[in-house]
This record gives sequence, C-alpha cells and structure tokens, in this order.
Amino acid sequence: MGSLRAPALPVGGASAGRGCRLCLASSRVLKSKVLTVSCAMKSYRLSNLSDVEVSSLKARPRIDFSSIFSTVNPIVEDVRVRGDAAVKDYTEKFDKVILDNVVVRVSDLLDAELDPAVKEAFDVAYDNIFAFHVSQKMTEKTVENMKVVLQCCLQLH
Repeated sequence: MGSLRAPALPVGGASAGRGCRLCLASSRVLKSKVLTVSCAMKSYRLSNLSDVEVSSLKARPRIDFSSIFSTVNPIVEDVRVRGDAAVKDYTEKFDKVILDNVVVRVSDLLDAELDPAVKEAFDVAYDNIFAFHVSQKMTEKTVENMKVVLQCCLQLH
C-alpha cells in the first residue's frame, strides 16, 4: 500500500497544527481565559484518499489476547478459590497498596471538602458544557400545510 497523503493545508484551517485558541467563559468567572492547545491529530482529505487508504484508516487494530491468558487465568482462579484474601494479595503485589478491607461502605466515608480552586474548576467546566449543549439544542417547529400538521426539528445557528 502507498503512503497516505496529508493535505497541503490541514482540514482544521490555517492555524491547525500550530495550536488552537480556546476561549473559556463562565457566569461564575468574570474574566475569560485563553488557552493554547497543540493539535497532534493528523488530518486527511477524504477526496484525496483511495478506497484502500480509507479502509486502512477505518480498520481497528487486531490484538491477540491469547498470550496473556497464561498470566490472567491463574489469578482469576486464585480469586475464585481464595476470594478477598487473594484480592488483597494481588492489590498489594500490583498496586503496592495494603488493603484493610476490600469493600468500603459509603456511609463510613467522611464528607469531602473540595479545595475552592477545584470547586471553581468544576463550576467552570459545568458552565462550559451546559453552554455548548444549550447552543446545540434543536428547537421544535410546527408547520400547518394543506390540512396536515408537520412537526420537525430545526437547528438554528
């Protein structure tokens, strides 16, 4: 197969590949913040690709898991036989954590207090996600034509 061709200009526009400007706005934050994000994704123009190139881009990687079964199966069997004791042993071995209990009841946990900066970051993220969803929401329009009522969705820009 030949090599895949990248377009002369990235699909994202003249600035793609050199960083994208992203403005964050929030009703809880009075000042806007500008971030520079480097875009590492390679872009292709579908019209410039052959059918073979398109198929290779759509193909999912094939992973052979059979080689790991010899490692995983004994662990699964040990947990099946020894239960929580095996879970504690493997947690210590792989995660380097010694568990007192395998299960923690939510009612036993203390109420978490978030750092104000973390709380503000969550609030800003929520506001941004909410604003994008509202802007994409379709509005319903009812049209009566020739004694037939049609309901359709129109996307307003």
